[in-house]
Amino acid sequence: MNLEEFFEFVEIIDELRVRAEEGAVIIVEGSKDVEALRELGVQGEILKASALPTPLIVDEVGAREVIILTDWDRRGEILEKDLVRKFSSWGITPDVRIRKRLFALISKEITSIENLSAYYFRVRDELGRKRI
Repeated sequence: MNLEEFFEFVEIIDELRVRAEEGAVIIVEGSKDVEALRELGVQGEILKASALPTPLIVDEVGAREVIILTDWDRRGEILEKDLVRKFSSWGITPDVRIRKRLFALISKEITSIENLSAYYFRVRDELGRKRI
């Protein structure tokens, strides 16, 4: 990852932070995903899809803004499509744009949200050493 790509990565994480602070609910797959987002400073409500059946997740979110942030593997793709379908049936359009932007930027390096913070800090440190 070069410096320009890293700045784009930071921009995506910043957008996630701001939207979570403004009340958007983030849906991830599991506990390690939540931990990784917290390490990146993302506050607000994060729901684990592994902890609740999809219909209960939709009930829990209600009419609030929702961001789906599942992994970039087959399971994550299936879960994303299922959640989009369920939310759409309630008239809610979940945001999958952040997930797609991250996927386009870093999917060659990592495939899961749980590795997001470790990747961020590793790249930040590597780029910092190159600038010295």
